[in-house]
Parts: sequence; structure tokens; C-alpha cells
Amino acid sequence: MRVPTPRIPSLRIKRKPYYRQSAKSGLPPGTLVHIGAEREEPVTITYVRYNETEFTREEITLEQLEELKTDGGSIHWINVDGLTNPDVIARTGEKFNLPHLMLEDIMNTEHIPKVEVFRDFIFFTLKALHFNTNSLELDTEQVSFVLGRNYVLSFQERPENVYEGILRRMEEGKFKNRPADFLVYRLCDVIVDSYYQVLEHLEENIDVSEEAIFERPVPSQLQDIQSLKRVLLVLRKSIYPLREAINQLQKRDNDLIHAETVQYFKDLYDHTVHIVEAIETARDLNSGLKDIYLSSLSNKMNRVMQVLTIISTVFIPLSFITGLYGMNFDHMPELHWQNGYFGILAIMFAVTMVQLYFFRRKGWF
Repeated sequence: MRVPTPRIPSLRIKRKPYYRQSAKSGLPPGTLVHIGAEREEPVTITYVRYNETEFTREEITLEQLEELKTDGGSIHWINVDGLTNPDVIARTGEKFNLPHLMLEDIMNTEHIPKVEVFRDFIFFTLKALHFNTNSLELDTEQVSFVLGRNYVLSFQERPENVYEGILRRMEEGKFKNRPADFLVYRLCDVIVDSYYQVLEHLEENIDVSEEAIFERPVPSQLQDIQSLKRVLLVLRKSIYPLREAINQLQKRDNDLIHAETVQYFKDLYDHTVHIVEAIETARDLNSGLKDIYLSSLSNKMNRVMQVLTIISTVFIPLSFITGLYGMNFDHMPELHWQNGYFGILAIMFAVTMVQLYFFRRKGWF
């Protein structure tokens, strides 16, 4: 007896309230309005400074940020957790002379990944994916970076521990000879690596769903296929533009990207290409799942109709025989046979056997 394939719950997009793009209708360009999910976490600013001999990490206030000195031989990393407070973003932008349109893009969490190269800094925005292995919910987060000559600004929607591994390596002195552009690479690399976790579960989900559909198609599988389709659309929207953005970084059109760091961005670009190809493969497989489901359902219905048709066909001549001898005529010689009842039963049985043998020879069942 074949053991049924267990059904794995499908991935789904986390539903959350949003401030939509229409909130900016009628406002002048550069107006700072938060577009995206409502977050209750307070805005926090973390300051990290490192050089060849020391490493410091502390949480600072907005006033301390404005008084911060970013000159000297150290690399300065300012991470802002939370994008709901326009005042924090505006004053941070004033501190580092960032354009208002760039600040507008930072607060717009619906923005697609992109890279903009300026004379004194590079702006880079991408999507981070947070996958809950318990609820199987996928949540997206906007992350933005500003790369200066000796500083890095990072903006994210909410506090996450995705950078803890990088901070530990800094404490161990692994970054002491690394420039600011290498820090941006490592931050992006951590985010891109998190995509693989989603893809691995996605591929497993598709494989199990395919087996289950072949074995026994049920209506809930169609809901899983649609849910997977939405997840793939979110991944495609988040990662396709990222490939082109990273491609711009590896071209080294600006002296902010050092020659020794270009090779790392090339490796990151290769990862995004591989992820994009995996998404395309998953999309094709998921589209095929719907066709397989409908075909399996149709085949199942055809088998049922085939059995019912055979049963109906077998009983047609039997109904004819019983109907014929059920007529009330006086002159029917067979009605007076002593063994007529058993003879008719034998004839009916023989007719049934001949029909079944004929159907079997034709391969109809």
C-alpha cells in the first residue's frame, strides 16, 4: 500500500496595513512621506566606528548624530532602524548633504531596487526578505545604503539582527583594513544570502505539491499554487531590478568603489543571476502545477465517467431482457417453461460476461 505524500503548507505573503503611494498625491517633489507598512517600533540610530586598532558600537540620539565628526582615518557606519519619522530622515540627510529626492526614495518602501551614483556618494536600495519558518510567512523590507568616502549610512524599516554576524567580525578585527565600500558589499551579501532560504523552501514546496497532485488532486492544492504564484511575483519584483543595480556597482564608474572590492561585487552579481534563474525555473514549474492539477482532475473525472458508462452499458441489454419478459402478453411460450426463470438469468449472465470481455479486449478498463 502506497503511503500518501504529506502536504506541506504553502508559503504566503504576510498581510499588513500599508500607507499607499496615493498619500503623496498633490505634494511637491521631495516631500518626505512614509510609504509602506505601519511599524510600531521606535526609530533608533546605531553608530559604529572602526579602524586598524579599535572598534566602537553605541546607540546614539539624533542630536549626537548631528554633532558627529566623520573625518579622520576611521570608517563610520550609521544605521537607522525605522523609516516612519520624517524628521529623523530629514535631519540625517542634512547632516550628510543628501538630496531630498533621495530621502524621498528612502522613505518609500515600495521603491524598486536601484543604484544612483553621485560625485561624493553612491545610493543603493534593495529588498530584504524575512521568512518565518513557523508560520511560513514571507515579509519584505526596504533597505537603503549611502556609501561615502569614509562612511556608510544604512536605513531599514525595523530592527533586525541580520547584521550581527558582521558586527561580530568587526569586533574580532576582521574589518580593520577594509574600506567603506567593502562594508556595503558585506551588508548586501547578507541580504542576498537570505534569499536562498526562501528559494530552498519554495523548491521543496513545489516538488511535494507536484507529487501530491499526481497522487490525488484536491481543491486545496489549487490554493497552494496560487499562493506560490504570489510569492514568486514578490521575489521577481524584488530581485530582478537588483541584478541590474549590482551590475552597475561592479562597473566601477566611481572612485568610491575600489578595485579590490569590484571582485566581490562581481561575485554578488553572480549570486543574483543564479537566484533570478532559480525564480524563473520555479515560476515555470508552478505554472505547470496548475496544468497538472487540471489534467489530473480531468483524468480522474474521465475514469469515473468511464466506470459509470461501462456499468450503464452492461445494464442496457439486461434492462431490455427484463423489460421484454415483463410485458403482459398471453402468448409468450417462454413464460410457461419450467426452468424459464433460471434460463433467463443464465442468458443475462452470459451477455454480461461477453460485454465485459469485449470491453477488456478494447482496453476500456
